[in-house]
Amino acid sequence: MNNSFQYFGTKMQMHQQRVEHTKEVLIKPRGVSMRYIKRFLIYASFLSTIISASCLIYIVQWLEALRKGWLV
Repeated sequence: MNNSFQYFGTKMQMHQQRVEHTKEVLIKPRGVSMRYIKRFLIYASFLSTIISASCLIYIVQWLEALRKGWLV
């Protein structure tokens, strides 16, 4: 009974190592670390937030000018 429990534990450890290795292969692209990918995504989201906010402000000002008749 004890021997089969050790075998089960060993098999689970082998499976866990295989799962970890598969995760590393799938997640980590070749030559680029996850740290740089995360940093790029943060900067890209920050820039897209600024751009979308400025576009929204521009549209609101344009609609306000249209309502006041300045664009006719």
